[in-house]
Amino acid sequence: MPDSTDSPRPVTRIATHTRPGTAVGPSKPAAQAPSGSPILPSEPTIFHQPWLLKIASDGTYREATVSSGGTVVGRLPYILFRKVSGHRVLSIPDLTHALGPAITVETGASRSTRSLRQFSITRDLIAQLPKASHVGFRLHQGISNTLAFEAAGFETIVDYTVEIAPQPREVLWSQLRDKTRNVIRRAGERLTVVDLLDPERFLDFYESNLHERRLRNYYPRRICAELIAECLRRGVGRVVIAADPNGNYKSGVFTIWDHQQEYYFMSTRTRDSQNGATSLLIWAAIQHAAMQGLTFNTNGLDSRSNFMLLSGFGGTIKPRLIVEKSSLTYALVRDVKRRLTPLLADPRG
Repeated sequence: MPDSTDSPRPVTRIATHTRPGTAVGPSKPAAQAPSGSPILPSEPTIFHQPWLLKIASDGTYREATVSSGGTVVGRLPYILFRKVSGHRVLSIPDLTHALGPAITVETGASRSTRSLRQFSITRDLIAQLPKASHVGFRLHQGISNTLAFEAAGFETIVDYTVEIAPQPREVLWSQLRDKTRNVIRRAGERLTVVDLLDPERFLDFYESNLHERRLRNYYPRRICAELIAECLRRGVGRVVIAADPNGNYKSGVFTIWDHQQEYYFMSTRTRDSQNGATSLLIWAAIQHAAMQGLTFNTNGLDSRSNFMLLSGFGGTIKPRLIVEKSSLTYALVRDVKRRLTPLLADPRG
């Protein structure tokens, strides 16, 4: 998918199409912190923050929690779907992209003690999850191993992303592939990068580009609009547009960030935008992240679609761990669907 990412990031999905389905409300609600006095353990990513989870899940997310001495020391947010086929699927809410256990780190403890504590808390969190035909989590960058999940019968899969550490502009520019620098230069000569503060205008543009390609928006517009608006209001999100001299939008990118990373989240472009429109905006986002001292995360890397585009910006390819566990029946049904999909596809596209 070179220079055209007309869907929210990331490319690789877990839980194998968890939607359509009906969200199921498990018995244990998400832990809530009193206003102005947070009691939640560390939030390793913005995707762990309760306000974002609530929007992304349309209010249906739940959490497994572990407490010690009356304090929450571990959280594992999730959402439970009941699929049309009758299977229950437990996964992360769409538009969260990476979750997994959020565990309070004891700074004074030895490395071995911290590792053992993380294993123990993670094991206890997993034990609280409701029964489901399929369970899948894409884990955040702070999770370096899946030993507790493997002990619980999960399979580990490796996904990839690109991380670009903050550097001075000239250093970041020198790290770009020559071809990437050239397309950015050419795009910069004919396009202007501007901030867009209206989520509805961005989504109008997003959906019009999908319509041009005869594609539908896989994500509910209402939820996307609410998420973008709240990120802008909180100052943790940005929509940038590449516009031509007549003011016509050619490409758009939405990024969000937390205390460590800025994530390439959602993008779109017109059919006639030519090479470079999206690259120009990614370059602008990389600089924006660096100015805040944040690592820019492409939020996914797929060798079949966007590898050439995203690897052109330099940085380091990093693994992201995915854990999954399926019942035998669910695995068989999924395998049959995977085999039939190419046969049922319209050869005309």
